Amino acid sequence: MSNHTEFKFLGSTLSGEGLYDYLLSLLDTIEAEVLDVSALIRQGEIVHAEVACLPVAEVTEDGIDTIHHEIETIYPTRLYGNDAIEAYLRNIQYQYKHSDLSPKGARRCVGIIHVRGSADYEEQLKNKIHFINQLKLEIKTYLSACCPKSRHRQKFYQHTRVGVLPKTVTRKLHLAKPDVAYVSFSWLNKGYLQEKINYKRALDILHKANASIAENRTDLDVTDLNSRDEVKLSPFEHKEITWIRPSKLNPRFKCSYYIDEGTYQDEPIRATSPLLIVQRTPLKRYKKLDDFRGVHTLAKVEGLKRVKRTPIIEYLGMYSQVILPE
Repeated sequence: MSNHTEFKFLGSTLSGEGLYDYLLSLLDTIEAEVLDVSALIRQGEIVHAEVACLPVAEVTEDGIDTIHHEIETIYPTRLYGNDAIEAYLRNIQYQYKHSDLSPKGARRCVGIIHVRGSADYEEQLKNKIHFINQLKLEIKTYLSACCPKSRHRQKFYQHTRVGVLPKTVTRKLHLAKPDVAYVSFSWLNKGYLQEKINYKRALDILHKANASIAENRTDLDVTDLNSRDEVKLSPFEHKEITWIRPSKLNPRFKCSYYIDEGTYQDEPIRATSPLLIVQRTPLKRYKKLDDFRGVHTLAKVEGLKRVKRTPIIEYLGMYSQVILPE
């Protein structure tokens, strides 16, 4: 197998070519099993199919990855019936990088795909999902243990699936437990990370950011980019700088299940793909993922100080900040 000698640093009972070929076989098997799942779902009876496709982070003309930019609103594209089924089947396949899209995030859609059929059909479909998730966990475990650095894992993917988004290889598929009664989706907001930094730290951050931008844009020079931003930063050489960066905003779902004469509720789970439900009984209630209309709509925050922030280098989240009088 070409390039397998470069993977001899991997440590396990398998090594070198043997381990490389085994990992490659896992990739192939996952791909084949997902195609089998697609065929089975198309054969089943659709009870309900509804997904919300989330917008994808883009790379700007200046080479800036917008995946970490502040999110003000999100209006997903909503699909139903067969359209939702096809979107789900595309979503569970391997996804690949695109020059205009962020290489850090997979294209996501969330919602429910509820199918049913004979007892044999339902058992076969659920077993397929369990098997795929087992394979995904195995390849993730091997690569995490054997390739402690992300660049080593990226190197493996570059040789085996050029341009694949690694998260789409290892993320498990969501499958509801038996006898689910209620499903509700909501937005999980982790807020913003805010940190006070000094001038030297700010320089380090902007130099790394500009180096990354220039690496992706041959028409831009890192020296020019640094000079542009250092001028903005120079008045703050002896002042404190507020560095604000949004943490990820994620959809989540909660399921309630029948047990004896009552129900119990699972802990919320971050939604990375639609929830597959395989059972004959319909849901008693389903709450779809609402449009996201701003952090202020999720929770009311009391007792915060009023501040005024003036942008220094806005795309990096650097501001000067003063506390306003009460």
